[in-house]
Amino acid sequence: MKNHYRFRIISLFLIFLVVSGIAQNDSYLVLVSFDGFRYDYPDIAETPNLDRLAREGVKAASLRPIFLTKTFPNHYAIATGMYAENHGIISNRFRDPEWDEVYKLSDRSVLQNAKWYGGEPIWVTAEKQGVKTASYYWVGSEAPIGEKLPSYLFYYDQDVPFSDRVEQMVTWLEMPPEERPHLILLYFHQPDWTGHEYGPNSPETRRIVEQADSTLGLILTALDTLEVGGDVNLMICSDHGMSEVTAERLIYLEDYINVEDFELSGSDPFTFVAQIEDGPSLVSAADRLRGSHPHMQTYLKSEFPERWHYQDNRRIPDLLLLADDGWYIVSSREEASKLWMLKKNKNAVWGTHGYDNKYKSMHAIFYARGRAFRIGYVMKTFTNVHIYPLIAEILGIEPYSEIDGNLDSVRVMLNDYE
Repeated sequence: MKNHYRFRIISLFLIFLVVSGIAQNDSYLVLVSFDGFRYDYPDIAETPNLDRLAREGVKAASLRPIFLTKTFPNHYAIATGMYAENHGIISNRFRDPEWDEVYKLSDRSVLQNAKWYGGEPIWVTAEKQGVKTASYYWVGSEAPIGEKLPSYLFYYDQDVPFSDRVEQMVTWLEMPPEERPHLILLYFHQPDWTGHEYGPNSPETRRIVEQADSTLGLILTALDTLEVGGDVNLMICSDHGMSEVTAERLIYLEDYINVEDFELSGSDPFTFVAQIEDGPSLVSAADRLRGSHPHMQTYLKSEFPERWHYQDNRRIPDLLLLADDGWYIVSSREEASKLWMLKKNKNAVWGTHGYDNKYKSMHAIFYARGRAFRIGYVMKTFTNVHIYPLIAEILGIEPYSEIDGNLDSVRVMLNDYE
C-alpha cells in the first residue's frame, strides 16, 4: 500500500513537470552558422576540424537552401522550419504592400519588430516549454516573437571577434544547471563577406574558409574540455553558397524595357518588377522580357515553380526576373558603373547568391556530432527546413504544429534510427 501511494505521488509529480513545461531531457544543442559557406569549400581548402566532424558524426552531401537563396530568408527558415512564403521573410529587403512599410537590414527598429516574423522560431518553441535558450546574432532573435526572447541574447555587432563569441558559448555552458541554456545559436558572417568581395574560387576566400575552420576548432576544443561537453550535440551549417560573377556577365534591363516605367527592386541575380500608377501592366512587361536574354528567366507570380514554395504571400511581388547561375542583373549601365566591385576594378571577379536553389553552387554545408547522431554517416542532400524538427527531437520538445519541415526526412542521421 505504501509503495502504491509513493508511485502515485511520483506519477503526479512527473505529470506536473510535463504540463508546466519544466520537463526537458539532458541534451544540449549548439547550432552554428558560417554565412555563405558553400558545400564544396572543404574540397578547396584545408578544413581539419570539419573533417573531424565528418569522421565523428554526420556530414551531408549538401544543405539545400530555400528560395530566395539569401541570408535572412534562410536563417529564418532554419530557425522556423518554414519556407519563405510561410515565415514571411521573403528577402533581405522587401516591402509589405498592406502596411506600405519596408523590411531592411539597416533599420534596427524593423529587425526587432515581431510583426514581420511569421511562424515560431525554435528558441520560442523551447522557451515556451521551459527550455532555456541563448542566441548570438541569429536572424529574428532580437524580436519578441510570440512575446518571447531567448533567455540570453546578444544584439548584432559584427565587430565582435569570433573568439569572443566562442568564449560566450563556454560561459553559457558553464552556468549552474538551472540557469544553463540547452539550446545555443551562434552566427559568424564569414566566409560570406570575403566570398562576395573576391569570389568563391579566390585564394582570399580559401584563406577565410580555413580561418572559419579554425573558429570551429576553438568550439571543438572547448567542448572537449567542458564538463558538459559530452552531452552537447553540435550542428554546423550555412545559409547558402556562392557563385562567381564577372563584368562580362551583366544583364542590362534598359536594353529590353524602359526601366522608368516600373518599380524595380531586388539585388544581384534577381529583380522584382512592380507596376507603378498609370504605368504599363506587368503582363505586358513579362511578354516583352520573355526570351529577351538567354541567361534571364521571366516569371509572373502564378508561374513560379512549386518547388520554390514561394508564392502564397502578399509580400512576394508579382513579376520576378531571375538570372542563370553566374549572371547578374542591373537596371542600366549607369547603375553598373556605381557597383562597388567595378569601381575598384573594371575587370573584377566577385561573388553573389540569390539564384535558383536548384544550382549546387547555392548549396551549403551541414555537419553534426554528438550522442544524438550516428558516427561516420554521410547524409544525402536535404533542405534546411528539416533542421527545426531535428532540433526539437533532440531536445525532447514538441515542435510547432505548422512547420514545413519533416523529421522523417532527416531521422536517418540520428543514432537511434532503426
